[in-house]
Order: sequence, then structure tokens, then C-alpha cells
Amino acid sequence: MTDDGPLLDSIWLTERRATTARQPGLTREQIVRAAVERLDADGLPALSMRKLAAQLDVAPMSLYWHVPTKDALLELALDAVSGEIRLPPEDDDWADRLRAIAGGLRETVRAHPWTASVYGVMLNAGPEAMRVYDAFVGALEDSPLPREEIAPAANVLNNFIYGFIVNEMKWSQRVAAHGSTPEQVGTEVAEKFTAAYGDRFPRITRYLGLADAQDPDELFEYGLARVLRGLAAEHPS
Repeated sequence: MTDDGPLLDSIWLTERRATTARQPGLTREQIVRAAVERLDADGLPALSMRKLAAQLDVAPMSLYWHVPTKDALLELALDAVSGEIRLPPEDDDWADRLRAIAGGLRETVRAHPWTASVYGVMLNAGPEAMRVYDAFVGALEDSPLPREEIAPAANVLNNFIYGFIVNEMKWSQRVAAHGSTPEQVGTEVAEKFTAAYGDRFPRITRYLGLADAQDPDELFEYGLARVLRGLAAEHPS
């Protein structure tokens, strides 16, 4: 991912000159599918246009006829995995719909861990992502919130959902890279912090590790339920 280009230089938001030349037998869908497979298998650092071309048995320049840049390829891959998220029926309760969408997002990141390094860095503005976000906003429209609060409420929910998911995935990846488990690390962290700060910050050490000891699924549900309850509480139906 590069950060020296225009901020809104997204493949979804920028008009690009059409290219008539195409590698025979090769499609953008094939390229994106192969990119997702490589990202899933080896992570973000392993993705390069040269390696992907070798995987597809084509010349590297053939890829650029279909995908202008590596960043554009990442945007396409990110949107492709957004297409895996199943949306709940629109006649379900608004809060249940938001829980289902949040759970789908979390499952998608777990299935494709590399997305944790892409969310919040690249624009996620493809049609599949917009399909999910439209359902997300639609659920909020059916909530007790007044219309003027839907946009800030969506931001609050997004910050919790993506913040939890990305932090969870990045931490679990680092823990796994050290050949340990979150439970083992949580116990060790609690012991070391207690030894270092137990007398100085007793309130912190009193609760340190308690959240880590809980099941991540339960923590996610707890936090999401609290946010949704707060949104509904000020404007009861």
C-alpha cells in the first residue's frame, strides 16, 4: 500500500481511460480471485504483481491491462471478500440486523486475516462494501434514532465493530507468530504487570487480565449490545 498518491485515488472513485488490449483468456475476476488466494495463504507482504503473474502463468504486464496498480488490486480484493457477507432480511428487528452484519464482518476478517491491515488504510468503496453499508444504514433508519443522528451513530458503531475486529485479529496474529495462545499471553501479562505496578496502580492490576480471560465472542457481543442499547435508550420506541 502506498501513501504518496492522491488520497481519493480509488479504483472505484476515479475515472480511468479504458484499455482495449486484454490478455486473451485472462479476466479481472481471475486476477482478483488469485490475489485473494495468495493473500489468504501468505499475507499482505507476499502479494506482488510479479508473483501473481507467475501464479497465473502470464506476463506481469498482462495484469496491468486489467488492474492499473497494486493498490487497485487490493481494493478489488477487499471488495471481493465483502461479497461473502450475507445480509439479514430487511423485515428483521433493526438491532438483530446490525448484530448479523457485525458478525458477518467479523467472520470475514477471520477468514481473510490480511484485511485487518487494509481496513482503515484504504478506501473500502466498492459495490459489495456499499451493499453491506447500505443494509447497515437501513437498519439504523428503522431504529428509534431520529434521522439527523443516523450518520454519527453509524460512525460510532463502525468504530466499535472495526476497532474490535482489527485489534483482535492483529493481536491474535502476533500471539500466534510467537507460538503462544491469547490465554497464555494474558496470564503472563497479568503476572508481569502485577509484579511491576501492583503496589503503584492497584486499581489497574485489580482488573488486569479479567477482560482477556473472557471469551472474545462474548466480549464482542457484550460491547455491541451495550452500544445498541445506548442508541435505543435515548429514543425509546
